[in-house]
Amino acid sequence: MPDDLPIPTVLSIHDSSTLRWRELRRCAVGLGDRVRCQGFQRYARRYERLVYPRFDRCVVVAKTDRDELLRVAPGARIEVIPNGTDTHYFRPSSVERKRNALVFHGSLSYPPNVQGAAEFVEWIFPVVRREVPSATFRLVGAAPSPFVRTLVSKSGVALLADLPDLREALSTSHVYVCAIRHGGGVKNKILEALALRLPVVCYPEAVAGIECIPGTHLLVAENRDEFARHVVTLLRDPGLCAQLGDAGRRLMEQAYSWTARASAYDRLYAEVQQERRARDTPIVTSPGEELAR
Repeated sequence: MPDDLPIPTVLSIHDSSTLRWRELRRCAVGLGDRVRCQGFQRYARRYERLVYPRFDRCVVVAKTDRDELLRVAPGARIEVIPNGTDTHYFRPSSVERKRNALVFHGSLSYPPNVQGAAEFVEWIFPVVRREVPSATFRLVGAAPSPFVRTLVSKSGVALLADLPDLREALSTSHVYVCAIRHGGGVKNKILEALALRLPVVCYPEAVAGIECIPGTHLLVAENRDEFARHVVTLLRDPGLCAQLGDAGRRLMEQAYSWTARASAYDRLYAEVQQERRARDTPIVTSPGEELAR
């Protein structure tokens, strides 16, 4: 078992499986999927309670995941180190952005992404189009579900599926939109969009675990009407787009690059090693102290 090993043990688990299955159940379609998610949630809760306390540290990427794990497995020692992104690979390019082009990307069969795409296409995008009739929306990603493919029938919506490289499709867009309300962990899609210097509009759930400032690094909406207003504002204000894009890129370089994430793990490893050495060092007593006992 990990707690019996003679070396420090750190387990990177990314997120709480209990929380993830609960979120998937919230956006599941049909009774069968909901029952399946509930079964996996119960299994995950038992596994986390029995296994995670055996490690010196378990690492998750967001505080919401830490809070859930501490509730499920109070004996576990949980550390939060958010995801990073490859700021060299995802870097701003000189390609021309298409006017009034909106974009979202991700695995297009993953239920929270599917729900977020439907939320935008069916409720938010029509409001945007009333204000900006030339606005277009591109869904970019892998393995689109049959439901996602039906969204393309909406006016102004396009699907770019299974591209070998997503960067051009993202970089040529005007605004990045993320209408996700479910899911755990840190949304890598947001990190990638910010690294590409795209202005971002999203719901609060999409930036959970990302230490960003709404209004400085991106725009966060509490409801559909506000989401649409933010998008329209950005489509009409190139200066604000540039301001948010620059701030988001700086945030990625300073706090979410691979170098920044590696430094966080280096600090954690050093801390765990020091704790293990202190725990394993025998207490040396003098003969006089032994006789006194």
